[in-house]
Amino acid sequence: MELVTKCGIKFRSAKRPNTWVKHYDTSKEHIEWSVNNSLKMLNTDRLDLLLLHRPDPLLNPTEVAEVFNKLKEDGKVLHFGVSNFTPSQFTMLQKFLPMPLVTNQIEISLSRLDSLFNGDLDLLMERNTSAMAWSPLGGGKLVVAGEREMFSKASKYNASYSQLSLAWLLKHPAAIFPVIGTTKPERIKEAAKSLGINLDRQDWFEMLQWATGNEVA
Repeated sequence: MELVTKCGIKFRSAKRPNTWVKHYDTSKEHIEWSVNNSLKMLNTDRLDLLLLHRPDPLLNPTEVAEVFNKLKEDGKVLHFGVSNFTPSQFTMLQKFLPMPLVTNQIEISLSRLDSLFNGDLDLLMERNTSAMAWSPLGGGKLVVAGEREMFSKASKYNASYSQLSLAWLLKHPAAIFPVIGTTKPERIKEAAKSLGINLDRQDWFEMLQWATGNEVA
């Protein structure tokens, strides 16, 4: 088990009377406070991975580098990453850091294909790191087009629709790590079985065709 948490978004709340608008905060003071609060809430002395939740237009990379380095030296955080960063934002921040960013958590699924073509996965492969895919099942909405064919493939692989959808992500050479949004043990066990499914290349492209509605050029 690894402990992963995020920071960087401040919400309006009765507990935060000085916060009157939802905003991003990647200042070193807020990042350090967030980590200490997570350690307290999780009753631990170390986090395996800390992510900056969203790109902050006011992010100061020198300041982020300073607090990341301090948290690592203090043994409070082992690794660092980002979430929802564009390739240029990822590259910019990395240039200021003394340690590698180990992931970018981005939305990838059969219903959200941008990262396959916009450079997100290319950059991570270039840097020999992996993406964490949030909402890997499209928020519970699987492929509608090609549903009959999907049923046929489910029979072929003796798998559920969700297992096939996860196997489709796992087939990608970027070693995508799907983040399953569930706390139900039975759903976690079901999702884990997708690791044993090796989709045929043509099946993979046929599923891509259903998702886009177009054949490859």
